[in-house]
Amino acid sequence: MPRWKCGAWSTAHGWLHIVSDLAIFGAYVAIPAVLIGFMRRRRDVPFSPLFWAFGVFIIACGIGHLIDATMFWQPRYRLSGFVKVVTAIASWGTVAALIKVLPQALALPGLATLNHQLRTEVEERKRLEGQYRELYENSPACYLTVDPADGRIVMCNRTLTDALELPREAIVGRRLPELCDPGCGGAIREALDRLAANGSVHDVELTLLGGGGNRLDVLLDGLQLAEGDEASGLAGCALRNITSRKAAERAIRSSEQRFQAVIEYAPTAMLLVDARGRIVLSNEKAEEYFGWPRSELHGQPVEVLIPERFRAAHRVHMSNFFQSPRPRAMGLTMDLYGCRRDGTEFPVEVGLNPIEMNDDLAVVAAVQDVTKRRQDEADLADFTRRLQQSAEDLERSHRDLEQIAYAASHDLQEPLRAVAGYCQLLQLEHSHMLGGEAADYLRKAVDGTLRMHTLINGLLSYARMQRSSEPFATVDVGAVVHESLQDLTAMIQESRASIRVGTLPTLPGDAAQLRQLFQNLVGNAIKYRSDRPLEISIAAERFDDEWSFCVADNGIGIPAESREQIFMIFQRLHTRDRYPGTGLGLTLCKRIVEGHGGRIWVEGDADAGSRFRFVLPAEAEGEPASRGRGARRGSLGELMPRRTVNMGVEAMAMAPRSPPRAAGVDVEGSRAERREGVDWNQSLDGKSN
Repeated sequence: MPRWKCGAWSTAHGWLHIVSDLAIFGAYVAIPAVLIGFMRRRRDVPFSPLFWAFGVFIIACGIGHLIDATMFWQPRYRLSGFVKVVTAIASWGTVAALIKVLPQALALPGLATLNHQLRTEVEERKRLEGQYRELYENSPACYLTVDPADGRIVMCNRTLTDALELPREAIVGRRLPELCDPGCGGAIREALDRLAANGSVHDVELTLLGGGGNRLDVLLDGLQLAEGDEASGLAGCALRNITSRKAAERAIRSSEQRFQAVIEYAPTAMLLVDARGRIVLSNEKAEEYFGWPRSELHGQPVEVLIPERFRAAHRVHMSNFFQSPRPRAMGLTMDLYGCRRDGTEFPVEVGLNPIEMNDDLAVVAAVQDVTKRRQDEADLADFTRRLQQSAEDLERSHRDLEQIAYAASHDLQEPLRAVAGYCQLLQLEHSHMLGGEAADYLRKAVDGTLRMHTLINGLLSYARMQRSSEPFATVDVGAVVHESLQDLTAMIQESRASIRVGTLPTLPGDAAQLRQLFQNLVGNAIKYRSDRPLEISIAAERFDDEWSFCVADNGIGIPAESREQIFMIFQRLHTRDRYPGTGLGLTLCKRIVEGHGGRIWVEGDADAGSRFRFVLPAEAEGEPASRGRGARRGSLGELMPRRTVNMGVEAMAMAPRSPPRAAGVDVEGSRAERREGVDWNQSLDGKSN
């Protein structure tokens, strides 16, 4: 029966029991609920079975109080008894659990001990964090922590700041793409996306921009960081410095490009052949020589470029080359041939040079097509043979002409002498019988024969003027000039010429020919003088291994268009009536100079005088004695004019002179006269008296 009806329950007493049982039930339900929540959050708390047993015991007690409260209306004594049995079992289970864990519970440290352990752990953690920080900062690798969401850098180590030459403040807080080269923008964005999605990235190649234009090539490896079991939202990145490796790669690429450029633009066919004898690389010239497109030639054995009859020997040569690799030139002492794609052959020369390629030995072959050279050599040999034959014919003709000239000179001179003799006899013995016109004719006949005699003698002199096969003797040019001027004493006195001779050297030559050379040049200067007082200078200057001479005057000069003509045989610029002569003088001068291994030319303008210049080889050994007495050295390049040589007017201009005086010659530094500035007027006057 309901409890209200059992015993004397007042309403107040009944509800007091009911409310108390319900309150106890609520508390007994709340306690396990809190314990369950605590256990779920703190899985690390020890003795968890004890907590679970205690929870079951509390719930069973709570259910018992709930049944007691309902028994005022529903008498469930059997259920109440069952619940109490369960509660008793749970109670003793809890007791058993308590007894089991009691030793462990007693072993738990006290609060002071826990606090001490906590402080120790905190200090140890700080120490480890310091070590980690020190390791992080001073690691040889560059590290940074980044937020993959926006790429912002949270922290970095000292190695990175040192490598970039930037302060930490200039790195932390910036977005990683801002620190990278613009060309890496796509790669860094893709890496951050993969890092956020997959939690890691590896070997992302980037170029970081540092201070002062510093560039750092790196490989980035990233991994998301975790806090416990949760992701922190940050990622740690390790940056491996590959700047040196990239520089080496660029150097290798540059070297390969240069090598390929050398191969491609070489003037000969270039082939790169590996150790198996396969063609790896070729250039455009190889296509031109052999007729194979590179796309088909590469990978072919090199024997396809060699005539069939030479291939077996080539394999032996190639094997020997790779056994003893060294640069070799082939085809210089034996004939080598290449084979075009169409089977035609052509002569070649080959240069071989071993190189390393992919840790293996290879050979660079430079192939030169010598077809044209062989033809040129054959043409040159034929030309040399014909030239030698022509030289022999010319020498024979020259000897014949000399013999003819010598014979003709006697045969021509004999009738001329007879004609001249008879004409002169007529003038001497029968002039009174001749009229004025006949006497004039006779005089012209005599003059013509004498002029013919002079021309024949000049031609004979020109024919005899050749370089001796014997070596030249050492000639004192100063003495030669002195003798030449002695021979021209009468002309010098008559023209009242003022002649100044500078310091002249000694050099190898023919004294007689050089005497005639200076005599002709000075004689021409006197002959072609103007109305102003005549001044002539003779000077010399050393240029490297040559002596340059200048015979200058202030006469009528020579027009520029006639400077080549005057050295040709019988070429004259003036009539014989005005300036007598044969037209052979300068021709002889040119032959003398060229016979001495030199060259001659003329400078000057019309009405401004002439400067005849010629260069002769200097003495082969030793220094001429006169060189130390004022002869200046220079460079022959200073002499060269348009086609031959050009010395400025200042180089050998006539030395400053005193006011005009009687005609004479100053000779300086010759062996004939040791006195400086000899007055030739006095010398000549003394001799005439």
